Amino acid sequence: MAQLCGAGSRGVGTSAALAALAARFLSSGSTPESVQERQKRLMARGVPKQKAIPGIKQVIVVASGKGGVGKSTTAVNLALGLAAYEARVGLLDADVHGPSIPRMMNLKGNPALTDSNLMIPLVNYGINCMSMGFLV
Repeated sequence: MAQLCGAGSRGVGTSAALAALAARFLSSGSTPESVQERQKRLMARGVPKQKAIPGIKQVIVVASGKGGVGKSTTAVNLALGLAAYEARVGLLDADVHGPSIPRMMNLKGNPALTDSNLMIPLVNYGINCMSMGFLV
C-alpha cells in the first residue's frame, strides 16, 4: 500500500503500480484459480446448522441495526397477541443499552434462582419474561 500511495508522487503511473502489485501477488504462489477454489470450498460449507432449543417450537426475532425504531414495542405486541390466542409465549430482552421490557410488561423485582442456579422468568399477562434489565 505504501508503494501504491508513493508511486504517484514519483511520477510513476497508477496502472504501473497496480501491475507491479499484481505481479508480486501472482509470484507469491497464489493464482486466481486457487482463490476461486478456496471460495468454492468455503461456500460449500453452507450456513451453520441451527440447533434446536429443547421445548421450543418456534422462535421469532425482532431486530434492527438502528435504535429507537420500536423493536421492544413490536416484540411486546407480538407476545401479547400470541398469548391472546392462548399460545405459550416467552419474551427475552437482550438489549444491554436500554432494556425496556420490564417497564412495558410492568415487571418489578429480580428473577428467583433454582437449586441448580437457573433463573426463573418473571411472568405477567401470561408471558414469561427475561431481560437484561433484571441483571442491572
